[in-house]
Amino acid sequence: MASTQHKFVIWSVISLVVVLAGCQGNKTNSPMVFKQERVKFSDQLEVGKLSLKSTAARPPQIFKQERVGLSDQSEAGKVTLKFGAARLHLVNTPHFAFNNNGTSIKSFKTTANLQFKIGVLLPLTGKYSELGKSLLRGMELSFFEVGTQNQFLLIYDTRGTTLGARSAVRSAIRDGAKLLVGPVFSAPSSAVALEKNGESLISISLSNDPNAAASNAFVMGFFPSHRVQRIVSFAAARKLKRFAALLPDDRYGDFVGEAFKEAVSKVGGIVVRIERYSRGQHETLVRAVKRLSQYKIRKNALERQKLLLGSMKDPRSVRKLKRLNVLETLGAPDFDAVLLIEQGRDLTALAPLLPYYEIDIRKVRILGIEDWSERSLIREPALHRAWYVAPPPAGLKVFKKKFERTYGTGAHRLGPLAYDAMAVALFLGSKASSALNKNSLTNPRGFLGTAGLFRFREDGIVERNYSIFEVSDKGVLEVGRAGRSFLQ
Repeated sequence: MASTQHKFVIWSVISLVVVLAGCQGNKTNSPMVFKQERVKFSDQLEVGKLSLKSTAARPPQIFKQERVGLSDQSEAGKVTLKFGAARLHLVNTPHFAFNNNGTSIKSFKTTANLQFKIGVLLPLTGKYSELGKSLLRGMELSFFEVGTQNQFLLIYDTRGTTLGARSAVRSAIRDGAKLLVGPVFSAPSSAVALEKNGESLISISLSNDPNAAASNAFVMGFFPSHRVQRIVSFAAARKLKRFAALLPDDRYGDFVGEAFKEAVSKVGGIVVRIERYSRGQHETLVRAVKRLSQYKIRKNALERQKLLLGSMKDPRSVRKLKRLNVLETLGAPDFDAVLLIEQGRDLTALAPLLPYYEIDIRKVRILGIEDWSERSLIREPALHRAWYVAPPPAGLKVFKKKFERTYGTGAHRLGPLAYDAMAVALFLGSKASSALNKNSLTNPRGFLGTAGLFRFREDGIVERNYSIFEVSDKGVLEVGRAGRSFLQ
């Protein structure tokens, strides 16, 4: 029983892979890429030996943000952005603009005659302001590395609310934005799709809710259903057929539970048991694990067997009884793998309960759909041998390192999405003199970003290729590489 400075260097960027509809790069199924110096990212760097270089102006040597994302709108006059020697002062306005060449812009209204304006919708004030600030920084990195001098950002504060998102969309339309990036959450993203209904304006949301997708409203979050399908398929390919799950008793747990049943059915497996618990309530967690392991049933079976053997005096029965006396339960769980969807401290509170209540993790594989590469999780013995799904590591490592060097702090886990979403927007606007080409966005070859290979379907849903990782005492091992192409 186990209980338990910053300088932008173009060669350091895993830039967005751009797929050009109707271009001449059709020799392989792989997407084309921006040229990257001294960075290796599988075979896609050499596709057709084609090099595409960003025409962005040289980024300023000093790029510093001060107090972006305020406690309330009344503080807006105190915000200052620095681009080299230029300063942009925000005076009593919830949105502002800046361009790629580092020049000072006193007001977003001065950009009226510019060719291509991208509206950014993020929660810069209120409860989720810290998240919004971090995602904005990720977008800025992309903007200064990939953007051109005729591209501008118009930044709007959604306050993390549906009403704020609707107001931001109306402002963006009024100000002439040709494309929107954001919001983050499901309800504001759905509100944006509804508010711009009838407009040709394309939006790219960071939400992970497929219901937020609509006509010209694309959603590029890490969908739980896709991650569940990937990890279940990987497990089934390795002869695991009987699946169980421990899920929180909330809407997210409901959604994952349905996706889990569908994924197991697709691979011809069996869902043996799904147990639910209330987050933040340890007693319900313990009860759920006991039900999952059938702890009481197996413990009672042990006691009955011990009574039976105790009534016998032959040497063989005596030896069997001696072996049973060191056990707590009889028999093994009736499943091969169990899905957990927690992360961080919630996971370290949950995982040790499995071996404690007689789920042998040497025989039952723990599956996850979140990134479990944190040091605290790797050190948890109950998670050794666990498999989890996450984007491929190469681009993420470069992005995280670059973000930390630039801002002196770690990026939010959605930071790569923000970077990639902005890079897609900049790619679509690279020919700003012409209308936006939706076909370029939905090209079946897709894009290769910091979070791996992805593509947009016509219905607005994103598809991604994920890697599979195994937690070990030596760290995290990539045991299943993400596909290099959608067209294999």
